[in-house]
Amino acid sequence: MGTVCCLRYSKSAGGKIYQIIFHDVTEILQLRRKNQQWDLMERSALYTAITSAYPMIIFGNLTRNTCSVLDQEGQSLHSLDCGSYDAMVNGVLGSVAPEYRDEFASKFARQNQLAEYERGAHETYMEHRQLLDDGQYHWVSAHKIKVENPVNDDILTVSLIRCIDEQKDNEAEKNQILRTALGAAEAANNAKTEFLSRMSHEIRTPMNAIIGMTAIALSALDNKERISDCLAKIGISARFLLSLINDILDMSRIESGRMSLAHEKFDFEEMINGLNSLFYPQAEEKGLKFNTVIEGMTEELYIGDSLRLRQILLNILSNALKFTPEGGRIQFTIRQMSRGDKDAWLRFTVSDTGIGMSKVFQKHLFESFEQENPNISIKYGGTGLGLAICKNLVTLMGGSINVHSIEGVGSEFCVDVKLGLTEESYRRKNLDLLKFRDLKTLIVDDDIVTCEHASLIMSDLGVQAEYVTSGALAVLEIEKGIREMNPYDIVLVDLKMPDMDGIQTTKAIRRLVGAETLVVVMTAYEWKELEADARHAGVDFFITKPLFRSELVDLFEKINDFSEAVYEPEAAKGEVQFAGERILLVEDNELNLEVAASLLEMKGLTIESACNGLQALEKFCSTPVGYYDAVLMDIRMPVMDGLEAARNIRLFDKSDAQTIPIIAMTANAFDEDVEKSHAAGMNAHLAKPIDPEKLFAVLQEFI
Repeated sequence: MGTVCCLRYSKSAGGKIYQIIFHDVTEILQLRRKNQQWDLMERSALYTAITSAYPMIIFGNLTRNTCSVLDQEGQSLHSLDCGSYDAMVNGVLGSVAPEYRDEFASKFARQNQLAEYERGAHETYMEHRQLLDDGQYHWVSAHKIKVENPVNDDILTVSLIRCIDEQKDNEAEKNQILRTALGAAEAANNAKTEFLSRMSHEIRTPMNAIIGMTAIALSALDNKERISDCLAKIGISARFLLSLINDILDMSRIESGRMSLAHEKFDFEEMINGLNSLFYPQAEEKGLKFNTVIEGMTEELYIGDSLRLRQILLNILSNALKFTPEGGRIQFTIRQMSRGDKDAWLRFTVSDTGIGMSKVFQKHLFESFEQENPNISIKYGGTGLGLAICKNLVTLMGGSINVHSIEGVGSEFCVDVKLGLTEESYRRKNLDLLKFRDLKTLIVDDDIVTCEHASLIMSDLGVQAEYVTSGALAVLEIEKGIREMNPYDIVLVDLKMPDMDGIQTTKAIRRLVGAETLVVVMTAYEWKELEADARHAGVDFFITKPLFRSELVDLFEKINDFSEAVYEPEAAKGEVQFAGERILLVEDNELNLEVAASLLEMKGLTIESACNGLQALEKFCSTPVGYYDAVLMDIRMPVMDGLEAARNIRLFDKSDAQTIPIIAMTANAFDEDVEKSHAAGMNAHLAKPIDPEKLFAVLQEFI
């Protein structure tokens, strides 16, 4: 520990290299004591080497109570006497910060030093704050080392003093980084623990229902109603379990950077109506008022990833439904904010009168596994991943998602995304409306935004329209038109309005005008149960809300054709039934094979099976042309997987090898898995668990 520096200084003179290496303070003292003469360059080099590390070096003789400071004047290296050792310590003590003085005095007092060295100690070290020449306190290190004395028994020391502000700053910065990293690691660990605990509860709950309902069904085989009820509940629990798994997989794909977005044309009206058909009945069942409003004009078709956009909106609407108590209100507003040559910005706003969120939690709302408190998770369920997934998907789309919420009042989520425009967007479907340009049209809805939106579409179609916000006002308006001998030709009336609903309003209109005026009921709810009453009241047509331009175009086309048929959604297609077509079902899991075979046989299909890709290939190759009508192929199987089997079937020299439908039926559900299936020559890709209706629809399409 006696090393002060190691200086290697060299110079060239007369062809020789002279090297001076000073290893420790003892050597320095011996050189000084012997009064050896060094040339100026050697002394400067030694001084520079030592003082570059320690600006102040003090030599002390504890036995004789003397000390001197190593200093430089000009180019010389010499000792400057600074009085007794005790005086030096006391002088320094006055500049030491008060909180360090006691420790400094205890460590560096001469008598204490002597006692320490008698006990075998060789050095003393301390870091403290000290007042320096600039009048500021700085961090200083004092390192005192006992050195060998070859001359007598006096105890000699060297004190090495330097400012360590930069070192302390670096240490503080590193410590802060470590504390931050530790805090983040602890938070991540706590979040993971909480997530695993929550997932254990969330997964076990539907699993418990599935296992329990299965046991109940098995014990009631002679009770069809009981079995039917159990199976329905098993289905609900299984779908909930699947949604949990999908959330976890989506988050995993996003974090690994493997999430990709589709860029394809989709029917915007179909997507919005699909969401409405899902949430209107749920809201009605829970006693909530749910309303979808379109502000301004939107396109019929856009380009983008409709599946992911639907997932974002579905998640936000589900949360609004979940966290809004009975008697509350949810409003889903859609607005095309701007429209360029190739794309348009759309804003989707979901506002509710639910429980709201604290400002503190809103800062963490879009983080993975976050829920405001454990009671929320227990009461309402959920993974805590939904909004984190939404945030990441919106970001991938180049958009933004924001929330405004007041605890106990409600929340408003606002999603802005950019979608591409299609050529059809510039060639909107138009029709000859000359017959209708002079028709007088009245819109009746208690929501003024809906009225304005319907009027805007009418104007875009070249049809003039007025609006009122209640059934009573509609009756007054109809009476006014009769008095002025300028009656309304078409009335669009909302089905559900306060005080006087659409059916009551229709009856009142019919009493005034008979059958002269066409009455169209607008509704976002299922109207089949009310159809008979509506027809009896005099309703001519039904149209779904929110209103889209294409729906009104279709309505006017119906009227233009003078059709007396009631305008209603396309009739449900007849139940799919096959006529004995033979399917090769390739599946290595016996239970999955049994389930799929049973479903297919119930629809009139003939099933043959194979337990791996190689067996499937052998069966296809050994049978006559056209023997199989389609192949349902699992992907992950032993011996030969489904992708390799499909490739080999397509390469086989048989006339139907290129045309036989091969449909992937697999748990590999990612986009890249679908691409691999198509690349292997498969016609379609169905993800497990299989939706029977989707399976039958695909088979019907290809057979």
